[in-house]
Amino acid sequence: MPITRDVVKLPIARQEEIVEQPLGVKEYWFETFRRVIVVPEDDNCFLISVDVYNRQWRFEVEESLELGISRLLYYRPKPNIIFEGVRGIEWCEIVGLETIPEGRREVISFRIRLCGVNLSRDLVWELYRRVVTYIEGRDPAKHPLKCRDDNHHV
Repeated sequence: MPITRDVVKLPIARQEEIVEQPLGVKEYWFETFRRVIVVPEDDNCFLISVDVYNRQWRFEVEESLELGISRLLYYRPKPNIIFEGVRGIEWCEIVGLETIPEGRREVISFRIRLCGVNLSRDLVWELYRRVVTYIEGRDPAKHPLKCRDDNHHV
């Protein structure tokens, strides 16, 4: 059962689903601190933003946005490479951050536009799994993140 932001219980990352009213934006939490945000659009579509990280950017830069001493990097892979067998994926986009003085580039987010499907926590988990596998090279179902200090799964 979704919880609205005004009655959320702590810790927030242990909630199944959090709905921000009145727009219906949903937050799903995986591996304790990894969030997937689902923003409904008017045409039975969803914009989905996945927290994901990789210290290395290994993709072509198709677009960028200057932000002073850093810039956002964008690359749109072919959805079937990552989401084979998943219906409704219109496009996906990898977002990176480059710190210009150091020239360091890293992946910070992944976006998906999904249309014409019934969105469920199970589908969001499957999207998250595939994104993490593609970007980080690990399946979170088989190799979940661990806390550095106590070696417990998060």
